[in-house]
Amino acid sequence: MSRQLSLAAFLYFLAVVSVQLFTVCTLAADLSPIPTDSWQNRELDWLLLNPPIDETFQIGSRPYLRDDIARLAAENGLTGNRAIEWKRGKLRAEREERYVLRSGIKPKLSIRTKISPYSIVSFSDSMRPLYRTGLKDEIAIMPAENVTIYLRGRIENKGERDSFFKGTKWKKNLTGYFDYGLLVYRTGGLTLQYGRTFRVWGSGDTDRLLLSDNSPALDQLFAQYSYKRFMFQTFIASLDDLQAAPDSLVERFLAGHRVSFKPRRNLEIGLSETVLHGRQSGPDWIYLNPILPYYWEQYNIRQNDNVYMGADFVWWPFAGTRIHGELLIDDFQIDFKSEPHQVGFDIGFSRLGVLGQERLRLDGQYTKIRKYVYGQVRQQNIFTNNGIVIGSSLGPDADRARCRASYSLSSDITLCLGGSLVRKGEGRATDPQSSAVPKGEAFPSGIVERASTIYLEMSLLGGTVLDLEVEAGLYKVDNLANRPERLESPYIDIQIQYDFQRWFLL
Repeated sequence: MSRQLSLAAFLYFLAVVSVQLFTVCTLAADLSPIPTDSWQNRELDWLLLNPPIDETFQIGSRPYLRDDIARLAAENGLTGNRAIEWKRGKLRAEREERYVLRSGIKPKLSIRTKISPYSIVSFSDSMRPLYRTGLKDEIAIMPAENVTIYLRGRIENKGERDSFFKGTKWKKNLTGYFDYGLLVYRTGGLTLQYGRTFRVWGSGDTDRLLLSDNSPALDQLFAQYSYKRFMFQTFIASLDDLQAAPDSLVERFLAGHRVSFKPRRNLEIGLSETVLHGRQSGPDWIYLNPILPYYWEQYNIRQNDNVYMGADFVWWPFAGTRIHGELLIDDFQIDFKSEPHQVGFDIGFSRLGVLGQERLRLDGQYTKIRKYVYGQVRQQNIFTNNGIVIGSSLGPDADRARCRASYSLSSDITLCLGGSLVRKGEGRATDPQSSAVPKGEAFPSGIVERASTIYLEMSLLGGTVLDLEVEAGLYKVDNLANRPERLESPYIDIQIQYDFQRWFLL
């Protein structure tokens, strides 16, 4: 631990000293992804309450790249809304500050470093308190205008509490792992990525159904081609292996492709397909073909692989109003009668300028996922990565309704009041399944867990370096874990992070 902290301290010292030695000059391109836990996603979501002026930009595929976000933040199409302009200003400032270069020298190599200590405190009256501290350290190297190498690691205590943790506990509750390690290349409309990152598809601002950041990041090969309002994406990723028997190891893989387009500036539509399959000798070459429909191919070759189809949309009917929806189809039945389709869907809206208040925002969302979604007859094909569902954190056999009102008090402070209702049946993705899904089952199934939450949240963004979130609320559960138990508890969650970021243009 001391070695890692010493290295982090040295990098920070180098960054601070360098700022005093060099002269500010042109900023280099940066194709690194915006981490899914960055405050920039929260601020950007306010901008996207209106359709982006850049008609080539699509919001249904994340994580976004830093240069793409910089382009959106620099758009000249002002909305006249004070809250959105505050958010836009934060994104501009984060992109433009603290970069250095020797005066008069054109940069041949660009390096960006960011060191972020953080702390998380969660406690309640009846649940054991959890205190966590850690350090995120990221570096982006730009050896050319169209190439970026990006790496982010973290050292923290109790890191295994995160669903996306992928590693082993060290001594004294310490954990360390890399959640990003990526090589990005872009030329024209073609973008190639190789390495570890999250892959998120869907139109909602939180918790997508097909691909989300709920599970650990995927080690993958990804390609994207964009032309005007059209975008095509494909990837192949490795998942955790399954030890089917003492002498039999099954390698698990996830492949996907997506077509999305914007028939109008205020409407975006996406169609996606993924297949999760296990083999003892590497991925199936059929699924490495980016243009073949997975469903028909696995049906023709009689392989019982786990194929999912998804459709999503984003529609901006009025200024400051966004409506989104997502449909997930699991185990599509070609005869439409042998067994019921297993589906999940999500529908939501966001509205800025409620009750004549230009800084007041209202969001609502309803999500429903049937019992057998994410599961499969073969254990090797269950839709999980390291035991965590790759799709929604809600999991199968559940539905959820939630809403929140947000008010941008100033350029630094946003207040939110929200609540949610969740029903969770007894079904789990890992439950053994028979060869056919039964008809007429109740939803949710068995003893239903019912949870409700009401909360008040404050987020403080000091400049572009201090990110503080405080949430206090009341959590109630009946039939906890599908047993006749009840829990009622107030809670407080506090998260604080401070970013030290520097650019070096050499």
